[in-house]
Amino acid sequence: MICNPKNYIQFDKCVSEVLFNKTPDTFTISLKETVEKFDSLDCIYIAHYFVKKPNLGDEELQILTDLVSNSKRILKEATNAISAGIYISHGHNSIYGSDVQNWDNYIEISKMLPDLRLPVESFEQFCLLLEKDEATINTILDKKVKENIEIAPFSAAEIIRFDIYNDINILFGSKGTGKTEILDFLSKYYNSKGHKTTVYKSNDNHLNEVFDIRGSSFNCEVSDFGIGKL
Repeated sequence: MICNPKNYIQFDKCVSEVLFNKTPDTFTISLKETVEKFDSLDCIYIAHYFVKKPNLGDEELQILTDLVSNSKRILKEATNAISAGIYISHGHNSIYGSDVQNWDNYIEISKMLPDLRLPVESFEQFCLLLEKDEATINTILDKKVKENIEIAPFSAAEIIRFDIYNDINILFGSKGTGKTEILDFLSKYYNSKGHKTTVYKSNDNHLNEVFDIRGSSFNCEVSDFGIGKL
């Protein structure tokens, strides 16, 4: 759990009460007791999910969700960025890299973690981001360098206006909605301004031509791998 820093004194008091006369070998606490003791302190709950031990499964997370005052404050602790991305794509808040076991090594360990795409200035702001508060997101985005451009990738009469940030930009859309056409037009737009850009398309034929995914050009001798003939 991470509580609002403004409540750290009360948090420390509650932790002392919970741990009184307990040892690491004997300490246990139920989800209900945890929420009753700490939820009023404006907490975020980060749960080890499946892989890490000890962990909370779907049944336990549902119990926690029913108990807390704000279910958006529950995050699934993933083991890597891929797992976190899968959880988030299914509508679950997720994080990884929060399970710090030795703060003395944190600076070195943190070099292997991804950078935040949006700067977080306070606990309250982080909580608003968890809730995907539109005003908060726009306020943060307004601080980033961006260029507002107009393009007509489909026809001269169909002009699209949007912001391109000096960062990673992601286009969302179902198959066949014109994402590739927009990327092609953006590439031409920025090439005309002196930037060197390339568009990599994800259709199977193109990828196979570039990367030989099917191994059409791959040749080897089995003996090179220590495999003998029968």
